[in-house]
Amino acid sequence: MKLKTVLGILFVFGMFSPALSARNFRCGFLNSRIVDTTLSIPRPPDFRIAERNVQVVITEIPRVLRAYGNGMRQEFERTLAASFTIDNNSPEVVFKVFIDSFTPDIKRYKKTERRRVVVGQDCKTDKNGKESCTDKYEQRDVPVEYWEASVKMNWRVEVMNSSGTLVDSVLNTVESYESKIELSVNGKPVSGSSSSSEAGSSTSLLGAIGAIFAAGPANSETNPVPGEQEIMNLLITSAVKKFAVRYNKTYEDVTLSLACDDELSIGNKLVEDSNNARYKDWQGALNSWESTKMKRADTEGDRLFNMAVAYVGLALRDFDVSRLEDADSKLDKASELHRQATTLDPQEKYMQNFVELHRRSQNNLGRAKLHVMFAEQDRKILEQETRSAQVAAEARREAMKRPAAEDIDEEKNFRAYVRASLSNQEVVSDEDQKRLVDSYGQEMFDLYEDEAWRVVDQEMERKNNIDKYKKEFEVFIKDGVITKADRSALDVLAKRFSLTDEDVRTVESSYRFRDETRETPGTKRK
Repeated sequence: MKLKTVLGILFVFGMFSPALSARNFRCGFLNSRIVDTTLSIPRPPDFRIAERNVQVVITEIPRVLRAYGNGMRQEFERTLAASFTIDNNSPEVVFKVFIDSFTPDIKRYKKTERRRVVVGQDCKTDKNGKESCTDKYEQRDVPVEYWEASVKMNWRVEVMNSSGTLVDSVLNTVESYESKIELSVNGKPVSGSSSSSEAGSSTSLLGAIGAIFAAGPANSETNPVPGEQEIMNLLITSAVKKFAVRYNKTYEDVTLSLACDDELSIGNKLVEDSNNARYKDWQGALNSWESTKMKRADTEGDRLFNMAVAYVGLALRDFDVSRLEDADSKLDKASELHRQATTLDPQEKYMQNFVELHRRSQNNLGRAKLHVMFAEQDRKILEQETRSAQVAAEARREAMKRPAAEDIDEEKNFRAYVRASLSNQEVVSDEDQKRLVDSYGQEMFDLYEDEAWRVVDQEMERKNNIDKYKKEFEVFIKDGVITKADRSALDVLAKRFSLTDEDVRTVESSYRFRDETRETPGTKRK
């Protein structure tokens, strides 16, 4: 066949190829090359957790999986570390991971199947007397050995805040490993394996796994079956991926074809030379395409389309660093450019793929805006709570200025109760004080909250001051005598601690000593 004829056939093939509708997206010899580019769309977490310090706890794990508990926890921690700080000492949020059930259904078995097997040889001798033989095959019923696994792990997550309140839960999530491997046919190990594995959903019961794995296949070199560790790693990895999407910012990669007309090649190269999907030189490419003049009017849609993709790339970069309004405006610009491009070239199939990219970008951007809105609401609530707490604290400070001598009858009764309660407690927690205010001051003695807090705060201050005076007094009576100089110093301390004579006598009456300033211990001063 002459060269001219060959070229003619190739020309006709190129002209009438199905790729004709993508004439400016398939470039190079016979339209064989496509310029593909990958864009990475930020995906906000499904559930927003405002707190940053977190802890992961693996709990209620089946006994057969306990050896994997630390590994599971570390994988969940590694996932969270991208967005949170792991803090096992004082976490603001605790992720409790429950492994509710585990079913390892793993078996080796034989079954008779109809197979084409070697039953002998056909031998022939050529004219030179040389014999050559080939295998002879027939359909026979033969034993076939299989290794089959169906392993399922049911897990869930509960997220608790520092006060023990449930803030989120993920229930009935199941990871599944399915595989079937042919080990031997008619007693002979097969050279390859027909296996399949997938993650799915199911329910499960606790089972045993070690002995079945330990048995291994008939020929582990030609037909290796996955070990226990490999299967568990697959199940854990699958669980962690779902966990990451719910609580972490992740990324969705989308591949799109660019128009590759000669005039657009400089911008295409700038994009192609950027290996990282999140850091492509979209601005450089856009600058190139904006200044490009297309030689043919019917290719203007290609230039506009590439510019639309560039604007999406720039929008995703803004989105990734939380410049959401900038990202929004760039997506709007991209949508308008795509509309113009498809108006000019409505039959171009590669341009239609842009719609899905733009839709997913907008959806994720919308979710991010919701997170920002919720964060702003949280900030306002926190500000309001802080202001309310400041007002309440100021009210308590003002109330404290009214001395105990000005108590109304209800406050006197409550003060007597509080004083008796505190005298029996060496350590009084914030919860103890609040219980006195809520359960007794307000409910039993009919006081307003500020009135009740005034009494409790004053009595707590009195208790603390008495404790301080007691420690100082014990220093003075080590020798069993209080001199006039000692008494003078103790009077200064009592005044500093705002103690009455009754408070001082209450402390000192618990000790035996000789007071040179008084006739007998515990009597009034002269």
